[in-house]
Amino acid sequence: LGSSFFRRFFLHYYNFCVLLHLLKVLNPNTNNNPKMSGNGGDMPDAVNQFLERSKVAGPAVGFGGMLGYCSGLAFRKVGKVFGVAIGLTFMGVQTAASSGYITVNWEKVKNDTFVKTLDANKDGIVNQDDLQLHWQKYTAMMTDKVPNAGGFAAGFMLGARRG
Repeated sequence: LGSSFFRRFFLHYYNFCVLLHLLKVLNPNTNNNPKMSGNGGDMPDAVNQFLERSKVAGPAVGFGGMLGYCSGLAFRKVGKVFGVAIGLTFMGVQTAASSGYITVNWEKVKNDTFVKTLDANKDGIVNQDDLQLHWQKYTAMMTDKVPNAGGFAAGFMLGARRG
């Protein structure tokens, strides 16, 4: 992970904190009351309601979410490297096979590398059930003995998508 990642992450975190502070400053009449002051107090302010409900979960989601975000970014970066390596290997092997230098049994390669590795429930088919089992094992391993790891999954997905 480069320093640009940490700069971007903390910049987003800082912007979010500034936004929350501005909402509090611009709407000082709330006093922890989830009613907007600008409309006579009839309409609830969604941000204040959310913040009020998530006071207890905030630190947990923050720490776990940060760890998940960093893990998601790392997963995406490493996945790109493995994707390029596997793609280049396939192109080289297929070129050699197409040119007649080697013979490749792609069905055996698929069964030995893809199915045996990813078929978590051992039913012979790689499907959604296998992906869920792998995700459960991964999250259990990544959040084991980590305090306040509740926001790990959300942070991981955000990091994997945005990284």
